[in-house]
Amino acid sequence: MGIGAEKTIKGGTGSGDVNNRESVSIYAGMKEKNSDIVSEEWLKDYHNRYEQARTEWKEQILEAAKHVDNPFDAYAANPFAMPDGRAVTNEDIKAAEAAIYVISRISGEGKDRRKRKGDYYLSDQEEKDLYFLNEQKIPTVLIINAGGPVELTDLLAGTENICAILNISQLGQEGGNAVADILFGEFTPSGKLTTTWTKRYDDCPAAEEFSYLNGNLETEEYAEGIYVGYRYFDSFGIEPLFSFGYGLSYTEFDIRLCGINTASKGVTVTVEVENTGTTYSGKEVVQIYASLPQDGSRKEFRRLVGYEKTEELKPGEKEILNIVLPAKAFASFLEEQQEWRIQAGAYGIWIGNSLSEAKLSAGVKVSADVMMEKTKKLEDHSEVVEIKDCAEELCRRAEEWTALLEELPNVSFEPEAEEKKVCRFPEETEIPVEDLISLLYGNMSEIRSTLGASGIKVPGTAGETSEALFE
Repeated sequence: MGIGAEKTIKGGTGSGDVNNRESVSIYAGMKEKNSDIVSEEWLKDYHNRYEQARTEWKEQILEAAKHVDNPFDAYAANPFAMPDGRAVTNEDIKAAEAAIYVISRISGEGKDRRKRKGDYYLSDQEEKDLYFLNEQKIPTVLIINAGGPVELTDLLAGTENICAILNISQLGQEGGNAVADILFGEFTPSGKLTTTWTKRYDDCPAAEEFSYLNGNLETEEYAEGIYVGYRYFDSFGIEPLFSFGYGLSYTEFDIRLCGINTASKGVTVTVEVENTGTTYSGKEVVQIYASLPQDGSRKEFRRLVGYEKTEELKPGEKEILNIVLPAKAFASFLEEQQEWRIQAGAYGIWIGNSLSEAKLSAGVKVSADVMMEKTKKLEDHSEVVEIKDCAEELCRRAEEWTALLEELPNVSFEPEAEEKKVCRFPEETEIPVEDLISLLYGNMSEIRSTLGASGIKVPGTAGETSEALFE
């Protein structure tokens, strides 16, 4: 059940869309496994609701296209919204051993996500359905078919029969078959989150300033500074629902540090990964984070400096990984000096299978500052007021983790500055700057919008460069 069960979203909108011949829905993928699906009537009803909504939307687009120069503008300004399904009833789950409920969201070019029910939040009907399934005590698998997070905090706190969450994002045309393979245990999931799932939307920095929320669609001010993504939550001590790098498996793994070595170009961390489960094979992603010396300047608590995925490991099987951490990964940018610099001091090496599970495992000692790269200031500092710093708290936490290094392996690191890459500019040209601009961003013609255009000279391309210099 759920709006994406039979109408699974394969990809994003706009340039993220592909007009393929066929897409396998989650429903179709489950049918291919000869599943006994008892909710066929619910699925048929939703199919009719969806087709009706789609027909009305197409009519709206065609009407809007009459009033704009580029028909794509009408499409972009009127994104399709999936309708709600009818309420789930006892008849829909009669004799069911488990329920699979698919939450789908359309997003992509021309359609930012919205802070409202049916998008970032569950719709009223989705919420009612999931609480109903919980009351019936039916084991439920929640599938998230969306390009980004959906807030689940209250739902998970208020239910006890949602036994698993499978985040599939937008899987492409074979998505339904892939989901069925996972649900039937033919393959073990091994993906990791590339974004932090917060408990509350308001936990995000600049939450009410994003996109349309502050009423300004002309200028977007990024006030997070260096505290972007997981660096913000980790540095400011805000506990997420699911951390950056998080992802479960059908089996368990043990990650053990075997050694740490340094060279002028970086640090090599050697780990042994063992599948400690008894039933399923699987893959694990080893993630390495580093804590930098804190001196009161703006630095995050931890940063991702390296990661690697194992091969498929059978129960009891082990693999050795040598993960190279490039020297530049330990550098901080000093704005006044306009340079990337590795500063003297102690660096903590944290190892785990997600940010929240990473454990302090080793230390790296740098004896003297090393300038890695000199940069050139391109423009004056913007007038954006950055969020409040947490340097004082990070200095206190640094005292705690540096004290722990005494009981852990420590190595000395003497990094070398990067070789400067010479950028050679082309010889001066007599072509006016105005003509060169179109080469940079693309220009189909003087009368048509580049938005929604397609390439002519190279079939399949999204657009041309410029006719100005064609001859």
